[in-house]
Amino acid sequence: MPDNIIGGNVNIGGTQDFHGAVTIIMHDVTNTINASSVPPDEKAALQKLVSDMENALKQEGSKNPDGAEEIAKRTKEAVEEAISKKLNRGAIEAKANLLKEAAQNVAGAMPIVVGIATNIVIAVLKMGTGQP
Repeated sequence: MPDNIIGGNVNIGGTQDFHGAVTIIMHDVTNTINASSVPPDEKAALQKLVSDMENALKQEGSKNPDGAEEIAKRTKEAVEEAISKKLNRGAIEAKANLLKEAAQNVAGAMPIVVGIATNIVIAVLKMGTGQP
């Protein structure tokens, strides 16, 4: 009888670890930022924040895999909305608030992501509204 079970999302008396899914989502965000028409200094700052978030999720994501997935998803949505060619201030604020809420929901398990998410929220709001 084999000792290993291979498949997606199998959890038998242990902790699930979703490193791959978080990395793929964050990679997509990085590509989107690179292809955007955002000014170079804002692009570099946003790239660093997304990279910091990716690293934090890689290190801490196993503590709350569902929360890590939610933060990765919300980061992607907020960034994509902020760098869209058709800026919609209300949509940017809504996506930023969803990211902020997702980070607050995992503050106990992954406190490092709260600070990074806050900085991403500030950056996307600044990009979408022209205000700091």
